[in-house]
Amino acid sequence: MEKKIIEILVCIGIILVMAGCTNKENNNNNNNNRYELVKETHNKVYAYFTDENVDRTNLASFSSLGENSDYVLVSLIDNRVERQQEFLKNANVNEEYIKFEQGGPYYTSHEKLDFELIKSSIHNDIQFHEYYYNEIQKIYISSSIKEIYLIDYNKTKYSLTWYASNVNQSLNQTIESITNSMEKEDALFDGGTIIYKSVLKDATIVVCNTLEGNRDIYIGDYQMNYTNQCD
Repeated sequence: MEKKIIEILVCIGIILVMAGCTNKENNNNNNNNRYELVKETHNKVYAYFTDENVDRTNLASFSSLGENSDYVLVSLIDNRVERQQEFLKNANVNEEYIKFEQGGPYYTSHEKLDFELIKSSIHNDIQFHEYYYNEIQKIYISSSIKEIYLIDYNKTKYSLTWYASNVNQSLNQTIESITNSMEKEDALFDGGTIIYKSVLKDATIVVCNTLEGNRDIYIGDYQMNYTNQCD
Protein backbone atom coordinates (compact mmCIF):
# COMPACT_ATOMS: atom_id res chain seq x y z
CA MET A 1 0.00 0.00 0.00
CA GLU A 2 2.79 2.37 0.94
CA LYS A 3 4.58 1.58 -2.33
CA LYS A 4 1.43 2.36 -4.29
CA ILE A 5 1.02 5.72 -2.55
CA ILE A 6 4.63 6.60 -3.39
CA GLU A 7 4.06 5.66 -7.03
CA ILE A 8 0.95 7.89 -7.14
CA LEU A 9 2.86 10.82 -5.62
CA VAL A 10 5.71 10.36 -8.12
CA CYS A 11 3.20 10.36 -10.99
CA ILE A 12 1.56 13.50 -9.69
CA GLY A 13 4.98 15.16 -9.40
CA ILE A 14 5.85 14.23 -12.97
CA ILE A 15 2.52 15.63 -14.20
CA LEU A 16 3.06 18.90 -12.31
CA VAL A 17 6.60 19.29 -13.69
CA MET A 18 5.38 18.61 -17.22
CA ALA A 19 2.53 21.11 -16.79
CA GLY A 20 4.97 23.70 -15.47
CA CYS A 21 7.28 23.20 -18.42
CA THR A 22 4.36 23.48 -20.80
CA ASN A 23 3.17 26.73 -19.16
CA LYS A 24 6.70 28.13 -19.20
CA GLU A 25 7.05 27.24 -22.86
CA ASN A 26 3.67 28.83 -23.63
CA ASN A 27 4.65 31.99 -21.74
CA ASN A 28 7.93 32.16 -23.63
CA ASN A 29 6.08 31.75 -26.89
CA ASN A 30 3.58 34.45 -25.92
CA ASN A 31 6.40 36.82 -24.92
CA ASN A 32 8.23 36.15 -28.18
CA ASN A 33 5.05 36.73 -30.18
CA ARG A 34 4.35 40.01 -28.37
CA TYR A 35 7.91 41.20 -28.88
CA GLU A 36 7.62 40.55 -32.61
CA LEU A 37 4.33 42.47 -32.74
CA VAL A 38 5.81 45.36 -30.75
CA LYS A 39 8.82 45.33 -33.08
CA GLU A 40 6.50 45.51 -36.09
CA THR A 41 4.65 48.40 -34.42
CA HIS A 42 7.95 50.17 -33.75
CA ASN A 43 8.90 49.92 -37.42
CA LYS A 44 5.55 51.43 -38.46
CA VAL A 45 5.92 54.27 -35.95
CA TYR A 46 9.45 54.95 -37.18
CA ALA A 47 8.22 55.05 -40.78
CA TYR A 48 5.48 57.49 -39.81
CA PHE A 49 7.80 59.80 -37.86
CA THR A 50 10.28 59.96 -40.72
CA ASP A 51 7.78 60.33 -43.57
CA GLU A 52 8.06 63.90 -44.88
CA ASN A 53 4.74 63.56 -46.69
CA VAL A 54 2.63 63.37 -43.50
CA ASP A 55 1.71 66.10 -41.04
CA ARG A 56 4.25 65.69 -38.23
CA THR A 57 3.51 68.89 -36.32
CA ASN A 58 1.97 66.99 -33.39
CA LEU A 59 4.79 64.45 -33.06
CA ALA A 60 7.38 64.89 -30.31
CA SER A 61 9.30 61.60 -29.99
CA PHE A 62 9.05 57.82 -29.68
CA SER A 63 11.06 55.20 -27.79
CA SER A 64 13.73 52.95 -29.25
CA LEU A 65 12.97 49.25 -29.07
CA GLY A 66 14.91 47.46 -26.32
CA GLU A 67 15.26 43.72 -25.84
CA ASN A 68 12.41 43.46 -23.31
CA SER A 69 10.17 46.19 -24.73
CA ASP A 70 6.49 45.57 -24.10
CA TYR A 71 5.21 48.62 -25.99
CA VAL A 72 6.32 51.62 -28.02
CA LEU A 73 6.21 54.91 -26.10
CA VAL A 74 4.93 57.76 -28.30
CA SER A 75 5.08 61.41 -27.18
CA LEU A 76 2.50 63.76 -28.67
CA ILE A 77 2.49 67.53 -28.30
CA ASP A 78 -1.31 67.53 -28.12
CA ASN A 79 -1.95 64.32 -26.16
CA ARG A 80 -5.75 64.40 -26.05
CA VAL A 81 -7.57 61.09 -26.71
CA GLU A 82 -8.86 62.24 -30.08
CA ARG A 83 -5.32 63.07 -31.22
CA GLN A 84 -4.11 59.68 -29.97
CA GLN A 85 -6.80 57.95 -32.03
CA GLU A 86 -5.84 60.09 -35.01
CA PHE A 87 -2.23 58.94 -34.68
CA LEU A 88 -3.19 55.25 -34.38
CA LYS A 89 -5.28 55.49 -37.54
CA ASN A 90 -2.75 57.43 -39.59
CA ALA A 91 0.22 55.31 -38.52
CA ASN A 92 -1.85 52.11 -38.92
CA VAL A 93 -0.80 50.63 -35.58
CA ASN A 94 -2.58 48.67 -32.85
CA GLU A 95 -3.13 50.64 -29.65
CA GLU A 96 -2.38 47.48 -27.62
CA TYR A 97 1.31 48.00 -28.37
CA ILE A 98 1.38 51.79 -27.96
CA LYS A 99 1.65 53.90 -24.81
CA PHE A 100 1.18 57.67 -25.12
CA GLU A 101 2.71 60.46 -23.05
CA GLN A 102 2.77 64.24 -23.11
CA GLY A 103 5.70 65.66 -25.04
CA GLY A 104 6.84 69.10 -26.23
CA PRO A 105 6.45 71.53 -27.72
CA TYR A 106 9.94 72.70 -26.93
CA TYR A 107 10.60 76.43 -27.02
CA THR A 108 12.84 78.90 -25.27
CA SER A 109 11.55 82.13 -23.76
CA HIS A 110 13.33 84.07 -26.53
CA GLU A 111 11.25 82.61 -29.32
CA LYS A 112 8.23 84.52 -30.55
CA LEU A 113 4.77 83.04 -30.72
CA ASP A 114 2.07 84.53 -32.85
CA PHE A 115 -1.28 84.94 -31.12
CA GLU A 116 -4.92 85.61 -31.86
CA LEU A 117 -7.67 87.05 -29.69
CA ILE A 118 -11.16 85.75 -30.38
CA LYS A 119 -13.54 88.57 -29.56
CA SER A 120 -16.76 88.23 -27.60
CA SER A 121 -20.06 89.77 -28.58
CA ILE A 122 -19.86 91.70 -25.29
CA HIS A 123 -17.60 94.73 -25.43
CA ASN A 124 -16.99 95.88 -21.89
CA ASP A 125 -13.27 95.78 -21.13
CA ILE A 126 -13.79 97.07 -17.59
CA GLN A 127 -15.11 93.69 -16.44
CA PHE A 128 -12.46 90.99 -16.01
CA HIS A 129 -12.82 87.31 -15.22
CA GLU A 130 -10.28 84.68 -14.27
CA TYR A 131 -9.00 82.74 -17.29
CA TYR A 132 -6.08 80.72 -15.90
CA TYR A 133 -4.19 80.34 -12.63
CA ASN A 134 -1.26 78.55 -11.10
CA GLU A 135 0.23 78.60 -7.61
CA ILE A 136 1.79 82.05 -7.96
CA GLN A 137 -0.20 84.07 -10.50
CA LYS A 138 -3.40 84.39 -12.50
CA ILE A 139 -4.45 85.52 -15.95
CA TYR A 140 -7.56 87.67 -16.27
CA ILE A 141 -9.22 88.51 -19.58
CA SER A 142 -11.66 91.30 -20.28
CA SER A 143 -15.26 90.60 -21.25
CA SER A 144 -14.38 91.68 -24.80
CA ILE A 145 -12.23 88.52 -25.19
CA LYS A 146 -13.71 85.06 -25.70
CA GLU A 147 -10.53 83.01 -26.21
CA ILE A 148 -6.79 83.41 -26.72
CA TYR A 149 -4.86 81.21 -29.15
CA LEU A 150 -1.10 80.88 -29.52
CA ILE A 151 0.27 79.95 -32.93
CA ASP A 152 3.67 78.27 -33.34
CA TYR A 153 6.03 78.27 -36.32
CA ASN A 154 4.13 75.30 -37.79
CA LYS A 155 0.91 77.36 -37.73
CA THR A 156 -0.52 75.03 -35.08
CA LYS A 157 -2.98 76.71 -32.72
CA TYR A 158 -3.14 76.11 -28.96
CA SER A 159 -5.40 77.79 -26.46
CA LEU A 160 -3.39 79.78 -23.94
CA THR A 161 -4.78 77.63 -21.10
CA TRP A 162 -3.61 74.41 -22.78
CA TYR A 163 -0.21 75.86 -23.65
CA ALA A 164 0.40 77.22 -20.15
CA SER A 165 -0.56 73.86 -18.61
CA ASN A 166 1.43 71.57 -20.90
CA VAL A 167 4.56 73.33 -22.16
CA ASN A 168 7.69 72.93 -20.07
CA GLN A 169 8.31 76.61 -19.35
CA SER A 170 7.08 79.18 -16.86
CA LEU A 171 3.97 81.26 -17.45
CA ASN A 172 6.14 84.38 -17.54
CA GLN A 173 8.21 82.85 -20.35
CA THR A 174 5.05 82.04 -22.29
CA ILE A 175 3.73 85.59 -21.90
CA GLU A 176 7.16 86.97 -22.81
CA SER A 177 7.13 85.00 -26.07
CA ILE A 178 3.89 86.86 -26.93
CA THR A 179 4.84 90.34 -25.75
CA ASN A 180 8.12 90.16 -27.67
CA SER A 181 6.10 91.09 -30.77
CA MET A 182 4.17 93.91 -29.04
CA GLU A 183 5.01 97.52 -28.27
CA LYS A 184 5.94 98.43 -24.70
CA GLU A 185 3.41 101.18 -24.01
CA ASP A 186 4.38 102.05 -20.44
CA ALA A 187 6.33 100.92 -17.38
CA LEU A 188 4.85 101.86 -14.02
CA PHE A 189 6.66 102.93 -10.86
CA ASP A 190 4.99 100.27 -8.73
CA GLY A 191 7.81 97.77 -8.83
CA GLY A 192 7.90 97.01 -12.56
CA THR A 193 4.39 96.59 -14.04
CA ILE A 194 4.57 96.83 -17.85
CA ILE A 195 1.77 97.58 -20.33
CA TYR A 196 2.09 96.12 -23.84
CA LYS A 197 -0.09 97.00 -26.83
CA SER A 198 -0.47 95.88 -30.45
CA VAL A 199 -2.63 97.70 -32.98
CA LEU A 200 -2.25 94.83 -35.45
CA LYS A 201 -3.52 92.25 -32.96
CA ASP A 202 -5.99 94.65 -31.32
CA ALA A 203 -4.53 93.61 -27.97
CA THR A 204 -3.37 94.99 -24.64
CA ILE A 205 -1.47 92.93 -22.06
CA VAL A 206 -0.72 94.22 -18.58
CA VAL A 207 2.00 92.24 -16.78
CA CYS A 208 1.84 93.12 -13.08
CA ASN A 209 5.03 93.24 -11.03
CA THR A 210 4.30 95.26 -7.92
CA LEU A 211 6.26 95.73 -4.72
CA GLU A 212 3.41 93.97 -2.91
CA GLY A 213 4.07 90.82 -4.96
CA ASN A 214 1.25 90.98 -7.51
CA ARG A 215 2.36 88.97 -10.60
CA ASP A 216 -1.04 88.66 -12.31
CA ILE A 217 -1.62 89.27 -16.03
CA TYR A 218 -4.53 91.13 -17.64
CA ILE A 219 -5.43 90.75 -21.32
CA GLY A 220 -7.91 92.81 -23.32
CA ASP A 221 -8.35 94.55 -26.67
CA TYR A 222 -6.32 97.55 -27.79
CA GLN A 223 -8.81 100.04 -26.31
CA MET A 224 -8.36 98.56 -22.83
CA ASN A 225 -7.10 101.21 -20.42
CA TYR A 226 -5.05 100.47 -17.34
CA THR A 227 -7.22 101.22 -14.30
CA ASN A 228 -5.06 100.03 -11.42
CA GLN A 229 -5.73 96.31 -12.06
CA CYS A 230 -2.46 95.41 -10.35
CA ASP A 231 -3.36 97.16 -7.09
